[in-house]
Amino acid sequence: MIDEVEIYSRLESALYGSLVHAASISAPIIRADVAAIRLFEGLDGALSSYVQCCRLGLSAAEEEVLAGWPKHEDSVFEYARRSELFDQVFRPRQLVDELEYAKVRFFRPLEIIAPVTDSLCITFPVLGSMWCMVAYLRCGLSPAFTDQQVQLLERLKPALARVVRNGYDHETHRRLPGVAGVPKSVTAAALLAKLSRTERLVLNYLRSDTTERQIAQTIHRSPHTIHAHVKNIYRKLGVSSRRELISLFDQPK
Repeated sequence: MIDEVEIYSRLESALYGSLVHAASISAPIIRADVAAIRLFEGLDGALSSYVQCCRLGLSAAEEEVLAGWPKHEDSVFEYARRSELFDQVFRPRQLVDELEYAKVRFFRPLEIIAPVTDSLCITFPVLGSMWCMVAYLRCGLSPAFTDQQVQLLERLKPALARVVRNGYDHETHRRLPGVAGVPKSVTAAALLAKLSRTERLVLNYLRSDTTERQIAQTIHRSPHTIHAHVKNIYRKLGVSSRRELISLFDQPK
């Protein structure tokens, strides 16, 4: 289940929005059942990847499981990172044949939900050491991608790179209200991306004036553990009090 803080951070992030836009616009063009995108060396945490699978009619629970797939250690995304496939279009099935990889390793957990019949991947540089990868998949009874669709994806590469680059530029030029210890050039979404999922959950309660003891009782943790999470949140976000923490997110922009 996505908590309120994570929803807020996704809505606030221009860079995450550019990933969603790139995947959502390009997937129908080559008639992909699934489009998954991941940014490397850039935004960390939940905001650095996105999976679109509307054509499969998955349940909310299946979509939530699939959301973390681009970051699995044995996913095709991780293989591309380890193999330094930074700027090209390739078919993962060719890598599978060459390396005698089991296909399920590249596409788990999707392969369990909807067997993959074909796939195309594209990687492109964004800015500096930052680069991006998109995987397009056909599932079930869908036919394989054609050579024409491979060529079309090659032509789309510059436009996809511009979309993500523009999202990054917009993200880094937005302003936050002045808060002690927090650089104004850092966005709320970028700050939230520094927190773990549990820390974002605790932050959600802190913003609603819940005490640390009440938080501990609600999420079944010890008060000591909650206090440690609160200290980590303050340190990562560069604030020293709950008042600063609340103003960081709730002041009008």
